[in-house]
Amino acid sequence: IDYIPTVNSLEGKSKSIFFSICQKLSKLIHPFKLYHHLSKRNAFNSFSKKYLLISRQKYIGEQSLVNAQFSYDAYIAGSDQIWNTRISNQSKAYFLHFPKSGLKIAYAGSYGKEQLEELEVLYIRQYFPQFHALSVREDSANEFVKGLGLVSSTVLDPVFLLSSNIWESIMEELPVPKEYIFVYAMEDNETINNIIEKYNCENLKVIYCDGGGSQLGIKGTEVTGVSPGQFLYLIANAKLVLTNSFHGTAFSILLGKKF
Repeated sequence: IDYIPTVNSLEGKSKSIFFSICQKLSKLIHPFKLYHHLSKRNAFNSFSKKYLLISRQKYIGEQSLVNAQFSYDAYIAGSDQIWNTRISNQSKAYFLHFPKSGLKIAYAGSYGKEQLEELEVLYIRQYFPQFHALSVREDSANEFVKGLGLVSSTVLDPVFLLSSNIWESIMEELPVPKEYIFVYAMEDNETINNIIEKYNCENLKVIYCDGGGSQLGIKGTEVTGVSPGQFLYLIANAKLVLTNSFHGTAFSILLGKKF
């Protein structure tokens, strides 16, 4: 289902409008940021059309899902931070509040944090009992769900359900040095910068990709607007991967890279 959440609360709406205006002004002032945003969006849209089966209709806001006449046999929610209301604009849709019939299944659901928000606990208590099958990605989440008297299990992140051969088959080449360090970071990290300094003595090029939307103070060449296939290629061909990201780590393991 091609779904885009909207802001539910007035407080969230005012903050969203403020940040939206700031982001647009920032892109006008810094054309490179606008180019980065558009190229990344185009790359992801192209990848999605090629590999994913997505509903023809785009649903914007929870009410559009409630009003829709879906006829699916099952609805699966998952996985990475899908229940983190801070990044979903407090949407109930990822808790599958809208289906009128059919099975509700959660696979490797994640909050992406140890301490839950009050709203998240409310959603969990209200909607989790309606699921026909529940599984989560973290042990801490599993313990919480079981504490509510519900049956749950901890399972692998979905990226591990596919073999490395399948991930390699969807890679997309892009120009890279013969030997390089690939840095995929969610935010600045002193440890990462120290390791980069250590390997600089080997004259390795440093290529980095910002995974968290913040400006990174890394000395190297930034790659922007990469597709998921190009991201995999950057990991697969690196001599060393430096990351503070779950999926940076996961794909390094899957592709047999030193990290």
